[in-house]
Amino acid sequence: MSTVTNTTYEELVASVIKTSRETIESGVQRQLQEHLINQLSYSVKDELSKIAADFIEKELKEDILAEMRRAKEPILSGIREGVIQVGAKLAETLFAKAVENLTGNSYRSEEIVKKLFD
Repeated sequence: MSTVTNTTYEELVASVIKTSRETIESGVQRQLQEHLINQLSYSVKDELSKIAADFIEKELKEDILAEMRRAKEPILSGIREGVIQVGAKLAETLFAKAVENLTGNSYRSEEIVKKLFD
């Protein structure tokens, strides 16, 4: 039970609000300022993103594509070389595994030889 006598809940709340009015107003004002700053920040970021995207589309897109077209052959050459290196490494690994299978396990190598000549 409450230790407050002859005071209703509403009167208690009214009293707290009255005595804390400046603190409450200051807190509400601070929250409102933070909310407005966040809203403006998002609006500015969105607007800047739109401006940058529009600039890239209208002013830079063709130049970027032209540079990429000029670099196309070196890019493809690098890709080809990478594919060749991957293929060579794969063949080396498969060959090493085959040698290991033939020499590392006599039971297995006997089985492989039988299958080859049967």
